[in-house]
Amino acid sequence: MKDIYSKTRDGYNSIKSDIFVSHSHYKLVSDMVDSVYDKKESRSIVLDAGCGNGYLLSSIKKTLSKYGDNVEYYGFDISDQMVLGAKELNTTAHVDVQTLPCTSYEDVKFDIITCSEVLEHLYKPLESLLELRRILTDNGHLIVTVPNGDRISIDKVIKNKKKFQPADDVLLTYSELNYIFRKAGFRMIHVQSYGGLFPELTQYSKMRKMFIRLMSRIYSFNPLYNLRQKQFLFVLKKDDYLLGVDY
Repeated sequence: MKDIYSKTRDGYNSIKSDIFVSHSHYKLVSDMVDSVYDKKESRSIVLDAGCGNGYLLSSIKKTLSKYGDNVEYYGFDISDQMVLGAKELNTTAHVDVQTLPCTSYEDVKFDIITCSEVLEHLYKPLESLLELRRILTDNGHLIVTVPNGDRISIDKVIKNKKKFQPADDVLLTYSELNYIFRKAGFRMIHVQSYGGLFPELTQYSKMRKMFIRLMSRIYSFNPLYNLRQKQFLFVLKKDDYLLGVDY
């Protein structure tokens, strides 16, 4: 009988060519990486944990290319087939097969780690976050994106998730995410939600697009709106105090 990691690996190997989020998503995360990038450092090391086919890593490299050779790039994924694709797309990056919550990084620490659309797929999210904390520099940043478990369309997502994902997912709420981040010794320094309540606009008429934009603007004044958008983006930093707190 296959273990849970083999099930996940086989599942992602089988759909390796179908995994692509959106250009706007990759740009959002890449721009956030750029915003936390320490320009005073002579050299920085960036890791994309759960890099999939390497699209995000490629986007980050393009965004940070203005810093020249001062940035070194790493990535890993559970799927060996996806790693092959990531290597083809990122020929100068160090990309290999690894599985959270354990990595083989012993002699390297990362200044920025991205973990995008990964946490909800992990069987041990807390242990995985603790491992990412271990390999993050003391002043480093962990950038996490994850589906919003509070969103209105959660029932639809659950019904359709087997179409998109080969393994069972755990869609966490804001409160649950805050809890495990703090439990892992991370403090949020930035959080935002994106991917609004309403569907993509491309297939709609001009009048309907205007109506949807108007409704989005109206809803944005509601403090609960952020709990309705599809995705969360978190920027986290280490906080040793939180590791000693009994929750």
